[in-house]
Amino acid sequence: MDIFLAILIVTVIALISTGKMAYRLRRSRLMVVLLSGGWLAIFAGMLLGPHVLPLLGVTDRQTMLVSPDALLESTPLLMMGLGWIGVMVGLQLRIEIVRKLSAEVWKLVAADALATIIIFGTIALIGLTLWTGADTLSSFWRALLLLGAGACGWSMETRSLRMGTSADTDDRLDALIRAGGALGSIAAITMFGLGFKLVSRTGDGEFAFNAFDALARGSLTIMLAVLVGILGRYAIGLAGKDRGHQLVVFLGIVVFVAGIATQLDLPPVFASMLTGIVLVNLGGASVTGFEKFIFKAEFTVATMFALLAGILLDPRIGLHGLAIAVVIACVRIVVKPNFLRWLIRRVHDDTKGGELPARSPLYLGTARQSPILLALAVGMVLLEPSGFNQRLLAVVALSGLLSEFLPIIAGYLQGQRKLPMAWPKLFGMSAPVDKPHAIAEGGRA
Repeated sequence: MDIFLAILIVTVIALISTGKMAYRLRRSRLMVVLLSGGWLAIFAGMLLGPHVLPLLGVTDRQTMLVSPDALLESTPLLMMGLGWIGVMVGLQLRIEIVRKLSAEVWKLVAADALATIIIFGTIALIGLTLWTGADTLSSFWRALLLLGAGACGWSMETRSLRMGTSADTDDRLDALIRAGGALGSIAAITMFGLGFKLVSRTGDGEFAFNAFDALARGSLTIMLAVLVGILGRYAIGLAGKDRGHQLVVFLGIVVFVAGIATQLDLPPVFASMLTGIVLVNLGGASVTGFEKFIFKAEFTVATMFALLAGILLDPRIGLHGLAIAVVIACVRIVVKPNFLRWLIRRVHDDTKGGELPARSPLYLGTARQSPILLALAVGMVLLEPSGFNQRLLAVVALSGLLSEFLPIIAGYLQGQRKLPMAWPKLFGMSAPVDKPHAIAEGGRA
């Protein structure tokens, strides 16, 4: 009964969030950020889950809408969300589109990945060592990999940053940032997936590095993705244009591949992303209509997934966890926009696309944490529902929330002349004249 209630509540709230009432709420800029970023859904999930109510003095399990074990016992729902996200990411990596990407995009992604691993990997290493008190790297390797590799890329939403910008130059910059964010997410999933099984549990239950096991399971994951992709293309051809048949096929693909990956102790998002890549690049029946059908439900699935993340996370992260989240968010805001501006001046070919703006609010969009990091953190909880992983999920959610709102708050304070005038220049923005900068009025569109 608890499992049924948990699934029912999550599904109903996700559907309500996409209704007309929620759409009207989006006219408020604050609600745009809260709804489109999934933060309201995460807050709602926290109130539904077993960790927040005890902090408020509610300890009776009967008064909790979702009991502590109900959601983890309903793993197919979690696997469906992770599988859906992974396949959607993989479907974007169509070979003909990849070939059209300019060299500067690839240089941008490669440089961002390298700098991210060095900078955020160092922050995570120091923070996790202090937080866990562990004396061996293998004991918190997966958490280090999550915070280091998962920091690659950024949110691809840029419309809320376009107010008052030049259409010609910022259109090119917008395309570059969106492409970099998409490929950055793929890079984060790939590094996390390949490095996840470098450690495995020994007979005494401790983590230890095992490169052979990682190679074997990684190869098995690739074979699984190819096999499911081939079967999926055949099933899509049988489903045709019938929406009901398409839904059955898609749910079968995502649950099957994510479920097998979970049984193999592999990240479900990584396995399902590989399946999506195979699906979209195999010859045979067209998947264009199938892709449109999948992406139409993107916001509903994202809201459902945010609810699940809120239910699973444990906010009792302590000062060490809080410090990790705050430092990651602050470093993102300072490093990512400036690094992008510096890098673009070195890799952009002005003769092919014209000069890109030296200062634009679009640069600040790179400070926003990629949503894929939350999916990777939920996948870790699904594979090992330990208290530490649930608190690590809370750290990821908090750093994402801070990276979303700190630029907006700082922009507003600058508009009110409560911050030094040098602040906009630090992030590649223009100083406001008569009103707060566009970023202060923005949010997710």
